[in-house]
Amino acid sequence: MNIVGLFVNPNGRVGRLPYALALGVLYTTFFVFFIATDIQVFLLEHGLGAVRVLPLVFIGWGCVILFIKRMRDSGRSPWIALLLLIPGVSVILLVFAAFLPSKVVEVS
Repeated sequence: MNIVGLFVNPNGRVGRLPYALALGVLYTTFFVFFIATDIQVFLLEHGLGAVRVLPLVFIGWGCVILFIKRMRDSGRSPWIALLLLIPGVSVILLVFAAFLPSKVVEVS
């Protein structure tokens, strides 16, 4: 699986370690773009506040895709990802998914 498929394509499964690493990359990207830089201040002063929404959309999409793959890997319904729309619950679910054991699939 390539890096684009990991964050864009909802098909497939992802184990605990790749999930935790990819989630760490997304959170690090979030902090770099929105907290650790003063770019947002510059953009807001110059009326370009909407520009910072685009990276947030990609980061949010990546989290949802990873969560769907993780739920599929743990044998649970991917529809649980709808709970990520609830503020506060989403962070807890994303972290909780990293600790769910993978379900072994037997191939006949």
